[in-house]
Amino acid sequence: MLAKHYEEFNAKNGTFSALNLFYNQPEKQRDKFLFLGEQDRITIENLEQFQKNIVDRTEEIIKNNPNFAKVNSSELKSEFEDKFLKGKLLEKVLEKNNIIIDEHGRYWKPTRVTYYYFEENGFSNIIATRFTPDYIIDAKLIEPAVVFKDSPFFNVIVYPKNKKITFRKIEEKIYNGDNGEIKDYKTKKILIEREARKIYNKLAKKYNLSKNKISTSSPSFMFNIIDFSQEINNIKTLKPKILDLITNKINPWSNSFLPKKHVIIKNIDEFKTTIIDRILKLDPKLKLDQNDLISDFEKKFLNGEKLNEFLKNNNIFIYETWERIGYEPFWRWVPHTIPDPTNFPKTVEWEKLVLRKTENNNIFLTTIFQTDLTLNFIRSPESSFEKVAFQILAFPKDKNIVFDKKVSRLELIEDLKNNYLDKYEEDPKEKNYI
Repeated sequence: MLAKHYEEFNAKNGTFSALNLFYNQPEKQRDKFLFLGEQDRITIENLEQFQKNIVDRTEEIIKNNPNFAKVNSSELKSEFEDKFLKGKLLEKVLEKNNIIIDEHGRYWKPTRVTYYYFEENGFSNIIATRFTPDYIIDAKLIEPAVVFKDSPFFNVIVYPKNKKITFRKIEEKIYNGDNGEIKDYKTKKILIEREARKIYNKLAKKYNLSKNKISTSSPSFMFNIIDFSQEINNIKTLKPKILDLITNKINPWSNSFLPKKHVIIKNIDEFKTTIIDRILKLDPKLKLDQNDLISDFEKKFLNGEKLNEFLKNNNIFIYETWERIGYEPFWRWVPHTIPDPTNFPKTVEWEKLVLRKTENNNIFLTTIFQTDLTLNFIRSPESSFEKVAFQILAFPKDKNIVFDKKVSRLELIEDLKNNYLDKYEEDPKEKNYI
């Protein structure tokens, strides 16, 4: 319900490369307590403020950490647009809206994710109540052991310039008879839970969303379903020699290898013009062994089948996926140690290609980061590639691809439930993970 609520009010919790870079520093090496400086919440009203508070701030951090900083500050605007603005240009969004960026991430003990509950208060005011939802089942508050571990994230809220957002904590409505703040912990906890249940009941009444095993399970379980969907649809993530040749000449935002980072290959000539010619355009001096590159692609993605034969009955959807810097909690345990750049732990995230559903002759695809579900890099698997890879889906020629990166989390969860949950539970390999 909170996911639906956040969609309605243009709000999103999400990780961000520059934020991870800041918290990857040992505490002693940080120039400030927070990435955003002296306060944990700022309002962006124009591009100049974004440049100052996000881009220039990242440049300061990179200057202090030249050995292991891997963030290209010139690409931060594109990453922010992709992560928080559904791909819309920042300058377009700021024409009619302001953007609040709220920083979370200075926790030393396991804690729980905080959210906001938004309510319209007249024509021009929005009240944002900050609270910790825990697990609320049938309006009963149940505290989990641990939900969220020490990973930094932004809460980004987009709202019209003609409105004002007023923030308050959930306990601000709780007073004793003398209008003084309640000091007794047990009494205060009961009253806070009562206020949280009121929020739950309002959300339940407004959205009336049906429950299912995926939506009421942990975020990591949802990602197990996504991994399972990739497995049964034979979606492979590998780095071919094609990318090895030009990795240092491309980047995910302004000069990706593929147009819009994805393409459909229908025949061998399209493969040559889209892939081989692109390599030569990036580096005209390269001496290519075209047959070797095609053979490597066949071995990695087609189980050795000849590409020209494979393309007689199938098309190939290729998605170009890039690593993004992750949060590395290792430095939390040695806060005063200056990192050795040759031994710096590498934690990254990357998008996964998901086949959501099929309808008639259409195959619906989207992509998602694990942190879009978990906000947590701890125990994230190491990638099988460096910097960039291809994700490949082969499909029959009589089918069409509908690729949409803007699919909501709720819609994706519903698709996963309808198309994969039963198969997942029936798979003997997966039973131990349910």
